[in-house]
Amino acid sequence: MIVLGFTHFPPSWANAYLISCTLCLYLFIFLMLCYWHFSICRILFNREALLRDNTILTRYRRQVAQLLIVLIIVFFISILPHKVWAIIQQQLSPDEFYQMGFHRHSFIIVSTRSLLYLNSAVSVLYVQNNKNVSLSFK
Repeated sequence: MIVLGFTHFPPSWANAYLISCTLCLYLFIFLMLCYWHFSICRILFNREALLRDNTILTRYRRQVAQLLIVLIIVFFISILPHKVWAIIQQQLSPDEFYQMGFHRHSFIIVSTRSLLYLNSAVSVLYVQNNKNVSLSFK
C-alpha cells in the first residue's frame, strides 16, 4: 500500500499559482527568444556590414530579420489560445464542464492544438516563400 500526502490549498491560491507559473514560463520563453533573435539581428547589421552597403546583402539581411520577427510573433500567437484554454479548463467545475458539452470541448481542443501544429508549418512555409533568404546563408 502506497500512501500519498496531498496538501489542499484554497482554490484561489491554486488559480493564482497556475496563472503566475503559466505567465512566467510564457514570458521567460518570449524574452529568451527575443534576446537570441536580437543577437542574430545585431550580428547581421553590424557596423562593418552596413559600411560596405551592398544593397543585395542588405536586402537579404532585412529578409532574415523579418523572418525572425515573424516567427516569434506567429509562435506566441499560436501558443496563446492553448495556454489560455489550459487555465480556463482548470477553473471549470464539473457541472460547467458537462454543461459545455462534448462537441464544444472537442472543438476547442482540436482548434487550439491545430494552431500549435500550424506553428510548425508556418515557419517552413514562410522560409519556402522567401527563397532569397536561403541564398543569403551561402
